[in-house]
Amino acid sequence: TLTAAMLRSVDTTAETGELTGGAMKLYQHAANYQTPGSQWQAAIDSGKWQWVVLQDQSQVPSFRTWESMFVSSKNGAVALTKAVRAKGGQTVFFMTWGRRDGDAQNAWRSPDFLSHQGHLADGYKVYAAACATADRPVWIAPVGLAFKHIHQAIARSGGVPTAAGSAFHSLYSGDGSHPSLSGSYLAT
Repeated sequence: TLTAAMLRSVDTTAETGELTGGAMKLYQHAANYQTPGSQWQAAIDSGKWQWVVLQDQSQVPSFRTWESMFVSSKNGAVALTKAVRAKGGQTVFFMTWGRRDGDAQNAWRSPDFLSHQGHLADGYKVYAAACATADRPVWIAPVGLAFKHIHQAIARSGGVPTAAGSAFHSLYSGDGSHPSLSGSYLAT
């Protein structure tokens, strides 16, 4: 992975691993963990991970907190965090970035990057609050806020962040959702 390569480049030894699937939601990861003999269960129950990074599908955290998919993902986050803690690890939520031109499938709620990013940030904060305890905080890697910082810097200088060729635009692949190599480096 890019993270492992970056760690090796600075002579830092760290074991990394990943269990991913396209468009997977946190409740699906939790269901996989609860499946006896699954890779998810073996990975978490091994107890070898000091940090476990959880990322939800790129739209779900931006949904309203009472929508069933949001509630299911929040509950999945709680279940996964409990399992990680039971093995001595800590949870980090990977706050994703808003889609470059907003969420077209939910344009009524997130018509542009800033609204989508705001809802994502709020959603990840709700997940973290649901998982944190007085003695065990939950961390958020604010990747989406780094994308937002670049967006706002361009706007403050009078530029159009979403214009082709801008530093913000170049963080995305052609679909305006997934990261380019530059966006992946920023996320790492």
